[in-house]
Amino acid sequence: MRVAFLADIHGNLPALEAVIADLKIQAPDQVVLVGDQINRCPWTNEVLDLLAELGWPAIYGNHEYIIARIRTPENFYPFTDPLRYPTLWWTHRQLTSHHLALLYQLPAELTLAYPNLPSIYVTHGLPGNCYRGFLPEDSDEHMMQLREQVEANYIISAHTHRPMDRSIAIDAGIGRNEKATVRRILNPGSVGLPYNGDVRAQYLLLESQAGNWQPIYRQIDYDLDRL
Repeated sequence: MRVAFLADIHGNLPALEAVIADLKIQAPDQVVLVGDQINRCPWTNEVLDLLAELGWPAIYGNHEYIIARIRTPENFYPFTDPLRYPTLWWTHRQLTSHHLALLYQLPAELTLAYPNLPSIYVTHGLPGNCYRGFLPEDSDEHMMQLREQVEANYIISAHTHRPMDRSIAIDAGIGRNEKATVRRILNPGSVGLPYNGDVRAQYLLLESQAGNWQPIYRQIDYDLDRL
C-alpha cells in the first residue's frame, strides 16, 4: 500500500506537472492534497482544473480558507485590506466562480483508515489551526501539547514548506507496565515553494511495511525557466 501526500503547491503548475509525472512511475494507491494548492504562482485556475480532473481528496490550507472568503461577509481582518495582501486579492480576482465555490467547501482535516495499518490524520497546519505548523525545532513537549486532540498515531501536517519526520513517545503513565505509544508527525515539504533550500518539487510517499508506514521523501526537478 502506498499513499502520496502533496502540500503547498501554491499555483505552481510546472512543479505540479513534474510531480504528477513522477507519481505515474511511483504508482501510489491514493494521493491526498494537504492544502495551499493555490496562490503565489500565477496558474491557480490551471492547477485547480488539473487537480479536479485527477479527483484527489483535498483539505484547505490557510490560502484556500482566506481567498474563498474575500468579498464575502466572512472575510476578516487583516485580509480585508487589498493593499496589505495584494497577491491574495489578485488570486481571488483570477479564480472562476466555480473554483471559489469548491474552495469554500473544502474540509479542514481528513482521517484516513486502511485495513491492518495505522490511521493517518491529515491537517494543513496544527490541529484546528491552519495558520501555524509543526516546526522541526519544536520540543517534544510542545508538539505533544499541540496534538493532544488527535488519536491517530500518524499525523501529516504541512504549512511550513519544510519536510519533517518526528517521532514522539507518549508516557504510558507513572507506575504502569505499559508500552509507550509513539506518535509520528510528518511534513511532505512543498511542491511549489520549498523553504528548505532545495528548489525541487517535494512530496511524501507513505509505504506500508510490516503493518506500519515507512516515509519516502521525493524531490523532483522541473523547468525553473518556465516558472
